[in-house]
Amino acid sequence: MRFRLPPPAVHLTLVLASSFLCLLLLELSLRGLAFFERRQQPLADGPQVAAGSKAQLIHILRPSEHPRQIYELRPQLDVIFKRQRLTTNRDGFRDRDYPPVKRPGTKRILGLGDSIMFGWGVAQEETYLDQLETMLNERSSTPWEVLNTAVPGYNTVMEVATLEARGLSFEPDLVIVGFCGNDFGLPQFVIEGEDPGRPEFWHLNRSFLVDFVARRLDESRRTQDEDESGDGFGLRRLPGPRGSFPEETPEHYREMIGWQAYERSLETLRMLSEQHRFEVLNLFFEADQGRAKTRAIELSSKLGFHVVDVAQALRDYMRQRGISRYRPSELVLSRKDPHPSAIGHRICAEELLRYLESRRLVT
Repeated sequence: MRFRLPPPAVHLTLVLASSFLCLLLLELSLRGLAFFERRQQPLADGPQVAAGSKAQLIHILRPSEHPRQIYELRPQLDVIFKRQRLTTNRDGFRDRDYPPVKRPGTKRILGLGDSIMFGWGVAQEETYLDQLETMLNERSSTPWEVLNTAVPGYNTVMEVATLEARGLSFEPDLVIVGFCGNDFGLPQFVIEGEDPGRPEFWHLNRSFLVDFVARRLDESRRTQDEDESGDGFGLRRLPGPRGSFPEETPEHYREMIGWQAYERSLETLRMLSEQHRFEVLNLFFEADQGRAKTRAIELSSKLGFHVVDVAQALRDYMRQRGISRYRPSELVLSRKDPHPSAIGHRICAEELLRYLESRRLVT
C-alpha cells in the first residue's frame, strides 16, 4: 500500500517548493547581475569604440598615471554616451582644446567636479559651464574661457588632484568646485581586490536578495521622511556611496574618503589658490544634503571661498511653474535619473553669472 499525502499537504508542499525555487532563482539572478555589473567597472584600460558608436563608462574612462586621480576620461573621444554626443579634447576634458598659454587679457575659469558638472545626459553646449562661458562673453568685453575638467564619479580628493596635476598649467583666475554626495565617498567606478562592501558573489555568508529588499525598504522610508519634511524637492537621500566608512574601504583608499579627506582637500585648494593667485568658488547644486552640506558651506566660508547655492533658485523655478516635486520634473533627466536636465544646468549658469556680477568678478 503506497503512502499518499492528503490533498492539503500536497498543496502546501507544492507551494513551499515553488516559493523556495523562486527565491533561489531571485538570489542567483541578483548575484549574477552584481557580478556582471562589477565586470563592467573600469578596473583596467577597457576596450575602445569607434567614433560615432554608442559607449558605456568602461569605454570612455581609463586609468590615470596620477595615483590620486585613479581614472580619467580618454582624450580625443567622439562617441554617443547617454544618448548625447560626447567629445573630449587632447587633455581628456569634455571641452574644446585651449591654448596651453593663456592669451593676454583673457580670463579663465576652471571647473572641478563629477557627473553633474560633466553634464551627464545633456549635450556639451547645455552644461552649465558651457552656458556660463557663452553668457560671460555676451556680457563682457573681456574674453572668457571656461574649462570643464569634471569626470563622473570623482570625489573632492580626485578633483583637487586633477587641479594639481593638470589644471594649474592653464593659469585659472577662478576655480569652481562642484559639491556633490560623491565628495565623501570612495570613487564610484573603482573596485580592486576583495571589498568588504561587496563580498565574493558565490559565498554563502550573505544573501543578495535580503540586501536588495533591505535597500528598497530603507529607500522607501527615506522618501516618506523627506515627503513629510516639506522641502519641496521630494528627493530621496540614498545611502552614502559604498566605501563611505573606513572599515568598508580597501586600505589604500581610506585616506580619500570621509569628512577629514574633504577638509584636507579644501585646505590644499586654499593653499594652491594663494600660491597661484586664483579665486575659489564652491558650488552647491543639489537639494538639501543635511549636515554634510551645512558643514561644507561653513568650511568653504571659513577658508574664504565664494559660495553659491542653487537650491533656492530651483525652488523659485518650481514655485513659479506650480511644480510640486523636483523629481520627477523638467529639472531632471527622468524619474530614475536625478541628474539635472538642460533646464537645471541653465538655472545653475544663471545663478553663477548673477553671483559673479554681484561680486564684480565680471567686468
